[in-house]
Amino acid sequence: QYAGFDHSITLHMGAWGHCSIDLAAGRAVAFLAHNLAEQPALVSRYLLNTVLTNFIIASGYGFLHATGLVREDKALLLMAPHNSGKSTSALRLVFAGYALLSDSMIFVDGRAGSLRLYGFPVGQFKLRADMLNRFPQVAHLLESQPIRGEIKHVADLRQLDPGLAHERYFQPAEIRLCLLSLSHESKSSLRPAAAEEVHQAIMANSLFYDDAGVWRQNLEQIGRLLERAQAAHLAVGRDTAGLVQTVDTLWQ
Repeated sequence: QYAGFDHSITLHMGAWGHCSIDLAAGRAVAFLAHNLAEQPALVSRYLLNTVLTNFIIASGYGFLHATGLVREDKALLLMAPHNSGKSTSALRLVFAGYALLSDSMIFVDGRAGSLRLYGFPVGQFKLRADMLNRFPQVAHLLESQPIRGEIKHVADLRQLDPGLAHERYFQPAEIRLCLLSLSHESKSSLRPAAAEEVHQAIMANSLFYDDAGVWRQNLEQIGRLLERAQAAHLAVGRDTAGLVQTVDTLWQ
């Protein structure tokens, strides 16, 4: 159970323990049952990640729920509703020369006059069970996790090759933001996306419940990203081999 008021947040985990977060002071205190404390992966996934993301947003960073990839000085951001093919498309691009910035959250900082993108968590990707046979090279790394009421298979690309994930912040010279969807056509395709379509997708995918001040801060940072980005609709076709060639045309 998750509750908050002003700068305070409380996480109640029943018999597992509880955590109090003071966003203004940048401090959190957690009391954990021994059987949870002995499982650091669970503590990280369900507690520390929540605490850290709240600290990051409270510190003035913008939050975007998107999959981010980088290549040279270019950043590619994929946005789509849950289970729309972001992770599988991203993994195909990773094995074609891109590096994964994040398969979940992109934090934006444009306060110093330049734009920096941060991925969180680093290196991690998620696959549905029906996608596993398409990526045999990562099969030995995958662990099952319950996510949003279903079982996903999760791994860290750095265990396969550290070069497949971008661990530091990224300062892009070019940004392409794609509203991703799955197509029944054979070939993948691109078409321009209007600013209003992008804003609607951001509100639908990156909404979190907070006060108006936090939302204004968040949208201000995202606005700085959108000023630099070119937006498109990316329809991923059944012929997945052609996806990389289609995406590469974004930079031409």
